[in-house]
Amino acid sequence: MGCGHTRPNWLVFGKNVLKRHLGAHERQKLMCAGTTDGATDTKISGDTLIRELIASNTVLLPIPLDPHGRWGPMFENFLFHNPPKERLEFLDGRPNAARMYSMATNHPWPLGTVPTVGVCWKTNKTRKFFGHSYTAPTPKQHILQQLGLVVTKSYALLMRNAYGKVDNRPTTAQQATPPQPSPGPPGITHPHSPTHHAGALV
Repeated sequence: MGCGHTRPNWLVFGKNVLKRHLGAHERQKLMCAGTTDGATDTKISGDTLIRELIASNTVLLPIPLDPHGRWGPMFENFLFHNPPKERLEFLDGRPNAARMYSMATNHPWPLGTVPTVGVCWKTNKTRKFFGHSYTAPTPKQHILQQLGLVVTKSYALLMRNAYGKVDNRPTTAQQATPPQPSPGPPGITHPHSPTHHAGALV
């Protein structure tokens, strides 16, 4: 007999937590801290940057990625027209971030681009396989494959650069031992050698 309790769906719970986490990074990008002009040393606030993008009718679409290559709700909506279940909220002092979020998640900004491309291609096929291969016969499969390659290569570069930084760090023994001067040609002492004197070679 059952105890009357339902088991929680941890998979759904984990996906919801992940989406909220990626959404928080989307909000962080829309509420950027700003920058400083290197030529004039003028500070530009993040809200001013977003306002200038809105004035030029340009949409900022953040694409955060988790360690498994999954992207955020905004990019998902752009690709497949799956609106976020939880709308992002912004501080009262960042009105342009909220306006940019509304622009990026509503018409006339393109939504569901992948299904739209698929419908257009099926009505006027120019070749049998969209991706020039039976492994990518439709626009959706081709786009997902290309996005997978982009994410994989990006992570590979990050790991390579991170390993280079860690591998090149001096060890404790290297830090404690001062560098030894390299020997010079015969008859000439090194400038840092104790037998070197200004104006004379000993």
